[in-house]
Amino acid sequence: MVDPIEINRRNWDERAAIHARDTTGVYMLDRFRAGDDGLTFEVAEIGDIAGKRILHLQCHFGLDTLRLVRRGAVATGLDFSGGGAQDRARPRRGDRTEGRLRSRDCG
Repeated sequence: MVDPIEINRRNWDERAAIHARDTTGVYMLDRFRAGDDGLTFEVAEIGDIAGKRILHLQCHFGLDTLRLVRRGAVATGLDFSGGGAQDRARPRRGDRTEGRLRSRDCG
């Protein structure tokens, strides 16, 4: 029998790996790594988050979680997709952005 949850997880693992390599498209990792947090419309919605503890569910490969950290939050991103894609969102050496990115089966 085919497990639909496993099929979905594999699908998102593949997407996360592709999206984590996106440097100029929707995810703009190059801009993020250069210091642009990329949050635009969300800024008005979330307000000042400096010092707040945030749990970011369905964080995909963790980019938005790290964007929240850049705005001063203590953030943990959780996603059921694994494969190490979360590590690909991390900024390059010298950047002080620190966030916890975890892959877990929450089912």
